[in-house]
Amino acid sequence: MVLGPQNVVIGQAGSGNGRGETGSPKQAIDPRVIGTWQKDMKRSTPMDAAADLIALSGLVREGIKLVRGCEVAVDESSLRMAVYSALPLFKINEYYPLDGAEAPNMRRDLRLGKFLGRLELTTEGMPRLHLRWDAPYAGEGLDEFHLVGPHELHIVSMVTANGQTVSYTSVFTRKA
Repeated sequence: MVLGPQNVVIGQAGSGNGRGETGSPKQAIDPRVIGTWQKDMKRSTPMDAAADLIALSGLVREGIKLVRGCEVAVDESSLRMAVYSALPLFKINEYYPLDGAEAPNMRRDLRLGKFLGRLELTTEGMPRLHLRWDAPYAGEGLDEFHLVGPHELHIVSMVTANGQTVSYTSVFTRKA
C-alpha cells in the first residue's frame, strides 16, 4: 500500500461494484482500474451527440474514430489517463492530482486553451473525472469509471454545454 498526498491510498482494492457514492479523501484508488485498456468500438456507444453539442470539426470527429484505448496509471501525486489512437502521434495525456485539486489539461476537443479537471473517487475507489472549460463552446464534463468484471472497464461520459447534456459509454477490455 502506498500513501499519496492527503493520505490517498493507492493499491487497496475496493469491494463494491464501482457504482457507489463518493468516498472521503482517504479512499483508495482500486488498483484493478490501473493498466492498459483497449477500446471495444462495437460495444461503445457513438460520441456523435457530444461532438454535435460542442460543434467539433470534421477533422477532430475523424480523430475520435481512431481512438484505440487508454492507459490509467497512478504515481505518488496524480492519476494519469492517456488516450491513444491508431496514429502514434495522436496521444492525449491528462493528469489529475490525488488530493482532488483542479489541474489544467489540454482540451479534448483540440481547441486552443485548457480545461480544468479534478479527481473524485467513489467509495469503491473508482475514479470520477470532473471537467470544465471556457469558450468557445464552454461546458462541463464528467467521466465515471465502472469495472464490469476483472477485464472490462466502462467509462460513462456526460458532456453539458448550452444547457444540454448528452452522454455516451466507452467500453474497454484489459490489454494483455
